[in-house]
Formats: sequence, C-alpha cells, structure tokens
Amino acid sequence: MIKMIALNMEGILLKNRNSWNNLMNKLSKNPYYNIRYSFGYLYDNMNNKLNINVDNNKFDKIVRDSFDYTEVYDGIDEFISILHRNNIYVTIITEGIKQYADILASEYNFDYYIANEIKIVNEKLRFIKNVDPLRKDIALNSVENKFGLKPENVITIGSSMTDASMKYGSKYFIAFNPEYNDVKKYAMKTFESDSILDILNVNLVNF
Repeated sequence: MIKMIALNMEGILLKNRNSWNNLMNKLSKNPYYNIRYSFGYLYDNMNNKLNINVDNNKFDKIVRDSFDYTEVYDGIDEFISILHRNNIYVTIITEGIKQYADILASEYNFDYYIANEIKIVNEKLRFIKNVDPLRKDIALNSVENKFGLKPENVITIGSSMTDASMKYGSKYFIAFNPEYNDVKKYAMKTFESDSILDILNVNLVNF
C-alpha cells in the first residue's frame, strides 16, 4: 500500500528547473545571466571561499525574498489535501534551496522536506549537502526511515535524470514534464501538464 508521495521541487512544484540558478543570478552582479549554476558546482567551487558581509538572519531573508510565487505550479494545495484525506504523506526531496522548500512546505502543508542549504558561517558562504543530486535515493531512504516506511510504500515524482535515481528507493517513479526523453525510461507513467493534480488521474491510493 502506498503511504507516501515524495516529489522533487524544481520542475514539479516550481516551473523553474534550477532554483540555484535563480538565486545566484539574483545575488550576483555577473552579467552572464544565463550561467547554469548547479548545487554541485557551488559546493565544489565556492564553498567557504566567498566573504559575505551580512549576518545569517539577514542573508536568510535575502534568499527567501528571492522566492518567486509566480513560478509555483497550480493545484498543489488540492493535490496535498486529497492525499492527506487518504492518509498519504507528501514530502519534498530536492537538491534545491532549503529556504524555498521551507516556504512551500509551510504554505501547502507538506509533511516533511529535505534540501540543500546555503548559509553564512564565520562570514563565509557555506553550502551544505543534505541531498546528493546523483543519489537522491539515499535522501529518500532517510525520509522513509523517519516515517517507518519501506520503498514499496512510496511513489516518487520528478522531472530530471537526477530525480530518476529516486526510482531505486521507491515502488514507482512518475515523470512530470520530463526535462529529457531519457527520464521517461525510468518512469511507470509520464505526465505533461500545467497542474500536478493531473497525476491523480492515476489512482495512487490503490497501488
């Protein structure tokens, strides 16, 4: 029986597929706006190297203020409400920004989230890896353990090849607006839609 749905944030809850790119473009004076930042790039190349002249509370507010509500997909509140009525947990597993996940979790009543972090420690910018983009099944397993669940109790939903790694920690993987055709190879079912509600056309409760 399915007891939890675990979703990626980017491309599933947010139309923007790269929250780090979104944040860094807003923080940076770099004129090359279309640089594709990834958490791995930031973690490996900028961790503990940049001096930031604000305290962590102010920096946290800057990050939160960069969140764009126009990027949120329709139907999330109803999607979660339906699942909760069927006693199914709804969680976020993302390599994206913790503050963004926290905003979504608070706004839409997600049961739990795990995400990567950016903060100021001793006036240095720190990137903290809670989710390995290449092994999201490991983060998923930690959440399953928290709720006392097994992989056969979980359906995962994602849009990218890194999301597809969650297939190895769940019963089924669903592709929602997949970024590449290869993502579909890992999916039990694929949806192309402007609303996450369409996923519920599949009766997840009885899986």
